[in-house]
Amino acid sequence: MIREQLRLLAGTATVGLVIGALVGGVLGRLAMRLLVLTSDDRLDGALTDDEAVVNQFTLSGTVGLIFFLGLGGIALAWLYLGARQSLPTPLWMRSAIWAGLLWAVMGSQVFDPDGFDFTQLSPTWLGVIVFSAIFVGVGALIPVYAERAIERWPSTWPAHLPLLAALPAFPIFAGGIVAVIGAGMSAEWRLVRWFGSAVMVAIAVLVGVPVVADVVRIL
Repeated sequence: MIREQLRLLAGTATVGLVIGALVGGVLGRLAMRLLVLTSDDRLDGALTDDEAVVNQFTLSGTVGLIFFLGLGGIALAWLYLGARQSLPTPLWMRSAIWAGLLWAVMGSQVFDPDGFDFTQLSPTWLGVIVFSAIFVGVGALIPVYAERAIERWPSTWPAHLPLLAALPAFPIFAGGIVAVIGAGMSAEWRLVRWFGSAVMVAIAVLVGVPVVADVVRIL
């Protein structure tokens, strides 16, 4: 039982790490660069909403961003592992729902109509499009490849090495343990699955609707 749970954690951690680092980290960095190139040169040196310096890209900053978003990808993959039984069975529906939820949650942190990023950087529609594409891309890809990992990831000890990537962030690792426990409970009890579905609907309504309103204000 423990070995199977470790296999699930390792497989989904690998999926989350790769997708988070490449789609969230690398493409996110390129998106920031694109917005700087399309904005007023007089903004150089200003601080963005996340306290990054406009037009200042360093290797350490890029590596740090990619690693941080890789860890975030692991967390998202483990959340999916715990919640998948509460989602519809068709994979395309799971992918669409997870993409929408991630867009809503991340959008609530990024799409600020009164913040620097969407009042100073331009064009604002480009910022909405590129960041929405990244959020949706990460959210849509995780279920697709997590399901493959759940089915096919080997149970050999070398295949568990990706778990080491989550060790520096103990809360994420602890969350993974909760995820596999939740996955087992969801498979066992219908009430747990219903509760998970209700939580996701609540997030979609309580978080998603205000984000849509913020995006409308930005555009």
